[in-house]
Amino acid sequence: MKKVILSAFGFILFAAVSTNAQTQTTQGQTQAAPATQTPATAAQETKTSVKVEELPAAVKTALTADSGLKEWTPVAATLVKDAAGKEYYSIEMKKGEEKGAIKLDKDGNQVK
Repeated sequence: MKKVILSAFGFILFAAVSTNAQTQTTQGQTQAAPATQTPATAAQETKTSVKVEELPAAVKTALTADSGLKEWTPVAATLVKDAAGKEYYSIEMKKGEEKGAIKLDKDGNQVK
């Protein structure tokens, strides 16, 4: 009798945990839907391609002065003007097979 009760309790506990996990997954999928609708805000940004050689001196200095960025090579740059009117450079970087990006303003300060 003791084994039957413990087995039933274990089954109920397992069912409750499974139901809770499925509910959280559904909520995560529901939250992902608004993220796909964000291109409307991206349309408010103006992006202009810039040659890496044409970056401002302060930006070039920031890329070479930072010890974490010295090993990375700038591949492409884009001047981004957001809806608030702020301008920054989105710079695509490459280190071997790794790729990354950094955002810097015209003074070489990192934009978050």
